[in-house]
Amino acid sequence: TKTIPAVATPGFPLEIEGTWFYNVSSITLGGKTLSYTVKSSTSIIIGLPSDAVSGSELAVTTPGGSAKKTINFATVVLLSDFDGNGTRRDWTS
Repeated sequence: TKTIPAVATPGFPLEIEGTWFYNVSSITLGGKTLSYTVKSSTSIIIGLPSDAVSGSELAVTTPGGSAKKTINFATVVLLSDFDGNGTRRDWTS
């Protein structure tokens, strides 16, 4: 099982690739139920909540059992509104 992208970003979709994704009954992250769309028997798209915690366990449950994987997250910070003279005075993120 792998995820695309390899490192997830909270608040964005994540694709899970694996096998035997038949009759998926639930997907949880850290025990919280997630929304998901089964694309095929080898691919699922999940919606990661914006408050997801890095290192949480992702579990995909089917009638055949559960597959689990620890998911790590990236934090993206966009800095803008620099004053233009090379100092970081008066900027927002």
